[in-house]
Amino acid sequence: ELGPANITVNAICPGIFLTPIYNNDPGFIREWIKLRNIKLPIDKIGEASQVADVALFLASPASDYITGQNIILDGGMTISINKL
Repeated sequence: ELGPANITVNAICPGIFLTPIYNNDPGFIREWIKLRNIKLPIDKIGEASQVADVALFLASPASDYITGQNIILDGGMTISINKL
């Protein structure tokens, strides 16, 4: 219903990121991932700036034809889980 007004609506769905909730400690996050048998095809922990980059893209004219999407930003974790 917002399309005629050129308003797009999308969601950013972040996975595991280096944030204060994980004490900004990559070792803690890696242990947490290991204990839960989570696989990250891209073997690195996400950073908050990466979420900001996606938000900036979605707010820019470059994304004016993207709407109704869930942007999964999780280093491939979701794909890995679905293969189980």
